Amino acid sequence: YTIKYMVRTKLNESGIFNKKFTYPVPFHTSAKFVISAEVVDKKRQSVVSSSSVIVHKGKYYIGYKIKNYFISRREPLQLTITSCTPSERSAGRVPVEVKIYRTIWRNVRKLTSDNTYRWYTELKYKLVKTIKTRTSGSHKRMKVLKIRMKKVGRYVVTFRSKDKSGNVITNTGGFYLWGSGYA
Repeated sequence: YTIKYMVRTKLNESGIFNKKFTYPVPFHTSAKFVISAEVVDKKRQSVVSSSSVIVHKGKYYIGYKIKNYFISRREPLQLTITSCTPSERSAGRVPVEVKIYRTIWRNVRKLTSDNTYRWYTELKYKLVKTIKTRTSGSHKRMKVLKIRMKKVGRYVVTFRSKDKSGNVITNTGGFYLWGSGYA
């Protein structure tokens, strides 16, 4: 995914670019920006250079681990969550909202413009569980949630938090619950 944004300007008398500009980050998570510059003199000779920088969406990240991605209906979902700063240190005990959605596939037969019927699959997500918790504040003893699910099928887990600056921090995972019944 590449977005190009170009600024044309002149350098000051000392040959330095000292202007500020802002650019909205169109991502839901952190992103790597590559900044390239080309300086052209009056004789059309040029010098090109580039640098990259990571723009963090918030003060910390939410990390998770699902013990097994294929879980029997007889066993609980074992979900380990943590929070860490961009420098990989613990972010402390931060509040996290965990939501679990069951994926529902609906096969729908629709009449098309050429007067024939076609089958379309629509995905719907049904919220089945919301858990408000906090991370443990330690990478050595992470927060472990054990959750029992009832219906077999595919599930999506979302993690949502807000740092002190109001930045929304999210992460998403998934798992499959198998056993008797319809998915």
